[in-house]
Amino acid sequence: MDSVSSVDRAGFYLFTLCVVLAPIPFGSGDAIAAALIGLALSVCLLGSILVAMPNERAAQLYRSAALLTGVVILVCFAHSIPWHLMPLVDPASSNATGLVGNASGSAPHYQALYSAGYVLIPLVGFMCALVYIRDDWRYMRFVHIVIAVNLVVTAFCVAQYVVSPGSLLWADKRYYRDSFTGTFINPNTAATHFGVLLILALSLSLRQLERTNVYRLLFIQHNPNERDRTHLRMLIGYAAVAFVFLLALLLTKSRAGILSALAGVAVFIAAFAFFALRRRFSTPGALAMSFLSLLAPVALFTVFGERFLLRLRDQGLIEEGRICTYVSTWNAIKDGPWWGTGLGTFQDVFPAYRSSACGLYGYWEMAHSVFLEAWLGMGVLFLPCAALVYYHLIKTYGRGVIARRRYRFVPLACLGLLLLLTLHSLVDFSLQVPGFSLLAAGVLGAGAAVAVGRVARERSPPNMMYPA
Repeated sequence: MDSVSSVDRAGFYLFTLCVVLAPIPFGSGDAIAAALIGLALSVCLLGSILVAMPNERAAQLYRSAALLTGVVILVCFAHSIPWHLMPLVDPASSNATGLVGNASGSAPHYQALYSAGYVLIPLVGFMCALVYIRDDWRYMRFVHIVIAVNLVVTAFCVAQYVVSPGSLLWADKRYYRDSFTGTFINPNTAATHFGVLLILALSLSLRQLERTNVYRLLFIQHNPNERDRTHLRMLIGYAAVAFVFLLALLLTKSRAGILSALAGVAVFIAAFAFFALRRRFSTPGALAMSFLSLLAPVALFTVFGERFLLRLRDQGLIEEGRICTYVSTWNAIKDGPWWGTGLGTFQDVFPAYRSSACGLYGYWEMAHSVFLEAWLGMGVLFLPCAALVYYHLIKTYGRGVIARRRYRFVPLACLGLLLLLTLHSLVDFSLQVPGFSLLAAGVLGAGAAVAVGRVARERSPPNMMYPA
């Protein structure tokens, strides 16, 4: 029993270490960094076999994620086989072969196996979160570690951006020199990253606000006790951290990333306010006041996001080149909608379908749309897989909102995160960056573990560094 508990604790800290370290080396986009992260996650996954699942609902989610993992592996192996009838079932790859020659034409089938690991990293991360983030206090510890480490890293990156804008961590910055990219190469991925951290920090802030009677402290109680002062200090601290992530988000200048993050923040704040106000007001009154609660963040964004609004007005939301690329990608999908071309083969297939209207400038390695590229790679099988993922996540968080009254802020925050990730994935590839996809999957998995947890919990350990 002690050995199992040791595996449980070691797995929790190893998994948390992977989540907080993965974004640092430029998003772990390098094959070596991704392989090291994948190896550490494999150890966590093997350890999870020895640890009992928290409850049956978590076990069901775990089995669903394992099934999806198996489907991805089988599809990648199937795409790696050079079927002799491939031109009939996969015209898109056939067209690419005719364009670039037979030697290069075989690359898409090899690429499917190579890219499988990048898809498995977030899936395994989600599964590990279900096992190791097994109760509420572990979730709080996990989120505090994630926020604390990223706060330090973000502060360092902002200072480096101000003092030496041509540097990116320990290397020279080659791209997007006028934008803040955090530890990533692309500002769009950085924007999604900071959006996730912003919602996490806001969730802790609003939870603390709900527990702190600010009106009583400011206008009635002239000599607050130590507990009230602690709550107030924590509220101010969480709000300050959220403000840091908001500034970092705006510094990225990513139009879609910022708008997606703000949409997720707005949904989370409005939903949180509605459930908090519904105890004291009628449903229409709670709805009206929840919309009014958005005025403060809107005003804050208007003040600090003036440059972003000007850029959005002058350049629009999406560049014409991306729209043209989406049309070309859709044409490739229509040529092989059932079988697909294999994960990670976009850069091999796209030249055969690139429209002359898109121009010849630039080399497109990704479709800048996770959904389009996944459909191109996996074929029609991607649609039911995506539908099942959203069904299970929305169902899990919806049940958590109803059942977990004290920890309702967790599934509400996860719904905001899911909206953020969905909107930005429509027009960008952030979820294809391993360092970020692991963070997103880990946070969503941890939130799912809380959402399916029992309402009646054991008391938290007395040595916790934050209130239960």
